[in-house]
Amino acid sequence: MTTPSINLRRIPGITNWDEAKPHLDMLAGTVINDIAPLLQTTGGAPHTVSREVFCYVDYLGALYVGTGGVPIDRTSGLAQVGYRFTRYLEDVMSLVDPAYATMAKTLYEMFRSGTVHEFDPKTLKNNVGVFLSWMEYSGQRYEPKLFPFPVQHLKITQHPDRFVSGGSLPLYALPVSTILLIQDLLASFEHFKSGLGNPLERMNRWNEAAKVLNKPKSFEFPWLP
Repeated sequence: MTTPSINLRRIPGITNWDEAKPHLDMLAGTVINDIAPLLQTTGGAPHTVSREVFCYVDYLGALYVGTGGVPIDRTSGLAQVGYRFTRYLEDVMSLVDPAYATMAKTLYEMFRSGTVHEFDPKTLKNNVGVFLSWMEYSGQRYEPKLFPFPVQHLKITQHPDRFVSGGSLPLYALPVSTILLIQDLLASFEHFKSGLGNPLERMNRWNEAAKVLNKPKSFEFPWLP
C-alpha cells in the first residue's frame, strides 16, 4: 500500500545563512530526481523542463529578493513575479552564464509567462515589427552542427530560410538548451548557498519571504466534517 504524501513542510526561518543550505540542498535534490530524468523521455519533454526550471527560478527569486524595498504583488504579498524572476537570473544565474542577465526579461516574457499560462513559450514582437520565436534543443552551450545552422544557448539567431508568415521579415529565434537549463540551475544553487558576498543580507531577505510563504492561503473550501 502506498503511503499518501501529505506535506506541511515550512520554509525555515534562519538565524544565520548556513541554516538555509539544507533547504536549498533539498530543492537541488528535487531538480536532480524529478526534473533531470525528463531529459531521457521520448522527445526530452522540452516544454516541461523549461516550465519547471523557470518555476524554480521564480521561487528562488522570492527567497533571494525578500519583500523589503521591492515591488510587491498585492495578492501574494511576495515580490512581484517579474521582478523576483529577473533578479535571480541577473544576479545569480548570470554567474553561471552571463547571458541569463542579458536575456532575463526576454526569458520571463517568453518562457515563464508562456509555458506556465499557455503551454507553449510565447513568440515576441518588438516595436519595429521584428519577431522573436523560441527554439528548445537538447545540446551543449554551442552546437555548430546540431541544426543546418549553428546555435548557442541564449544567443538570438536568425533562421536562415524562414520568414515571418506572410511577409519578408526574417524570423529570429532564441535557442534554449534544456540540458543547460538544468545544469545551470543546479550550479546556481551553489552560488546562492555561498551568500553571494553578503550572507547577512541573504538571511534577512530569506526570512522576509519565508514569513509570507509559510502563511496558509485563506480560502473557503467545502467543509465535510
